[in-house]
Amino acid sequence: MTPARKKIIITMTYMHIGGAERSLLGLLHAIDYTQYDVDLFLFSHEGEFMDMIPPQVNLLPEISAYRTLVTPLNRRNGKHRFLYLMKKLGILLAAARYKMMRRPIHEHGIMQYCQHLMLPWLPDISNRHYDLGISFLGFHDVISDKVKADVKLGWYHTDYGSVRPFMRMDGKMWNRLDKIVLVSESAMLSFLRSHPGLAGKACVIENILSPAFIRSQAQDFLPAPAGPEQGISLLTVGRLCEEKAYGRAMDACRILLDSGYRIKWTVLGEGHLESVLRERISKLNLQDHFILAGAAANPYPYFRHCDIYVQPSNVEGKSVSVREAQILGKPVIVTRYPTAASQIEDGIDGIITDMSAEAVAQAAARLIDHPELRRGLSGNCAARDYGNEGEINHIYQMMP
Repeated sequence: MTPARKKIIITMTYMHIGGAERSLLGLLHAIDYTQYDVDLFLFSHEGEFMDMIPPQVNLLPEISAYRTLVTPLNRRNGKHRFLYLMKKLGILLAAARYKMMRRPIHEHGIMQYCQHLMLPWLPDISNRHYDLGISFLGFHDVISDKVKADVKLGWYHTDYGSVRPFMRMDGKMWNRLDKIVLVSESAMLSFLRSHPGLAGKACVIENILSPAFIRSQAQDFLPAPAGPEQGISLLTVGRLCEEKAYGRAMDACRILLDSGYRIKWTVLGEGHLESVLRERISKLNLQDHFILAGAAANPYPYFRHCDIYVQPSNVEGKSVSVREAQILGKPVIVTRYPTAASQIEDGIDGIITDMSAEAVAQAAARLIDHPELRRGLSGNCAARDYGNEGEINHIYQMMP
């Protein structure tokens, strides 16, 4: 008699373009659907990656109340007024507490308060009982309270030391989970410095990426950009948020142009800083050289056509974009954020540089001036196997 397939549920915010979303796609494409049934619950059925969800995944119906968790107050509609009132109260309370503590406001703390106030009023997600429940991005109390599963785990994708959570509230959330997944050893060490008592629950599962899938997607046609030839092409992919340090990238771009280099720097991504960044682009007179290209459902042709990939971030957990660039054999520049060395062997399959516009510009100029160095980094990347589909076995082993 054939044993019953194990049942997994995964909760996620939405499928807009981002590293966590691409990591989720890697996970979904790695699962053996002859052995496992997978339900996916999205708070909001939106995003450029919706069409990339494997057909074997059972996408659960949207529950409109959960959309309030991820919809900004200025985009709310007439429904769920009480939930939006709780969300507004959560934002105000978090901001007041940050002010009282004389600390800058951080979205992590706002999410904590909003989740705490809104969760009691949200319905259960499903009546099914699962072997494993995975909360893939934030709002981990949802998997704890609104899903029935034998084992529940929460995923954390960035460097915990870079966020400013309210520790007591955060500790309660993490303690309710059976397992806590970090994306690299350095990310786990950063987390455990704040929560040493959770060492027995914490484990590392790297972002699951399929080189074959990425290379296949990279073959899609990419129209040539309009306008005159721009010389060397640089690329950065990521949400338009403070952590990605686009101001540093713009200043580096200006330095390179003032030094006589002909470059075009393309940024793929959307986010709340777009209007601010466009103003800065205009102020620095970078309109023809630093291009905010918006979201792309398939970013991989942009990787394939760029000359250099740059990640100028202040913080990363384990950058999906950096690994994708390496898989596609691109020379990579990253800043020295805390987890950079877990992903880049400096001078071998990328360059790690200091966290300043001048340092980023110097690293880019070095690669532009020395094509043989670019070829060497590319060759080293091409010779390495960055595939890690076997990471999925760690998830299988968590089930009873």
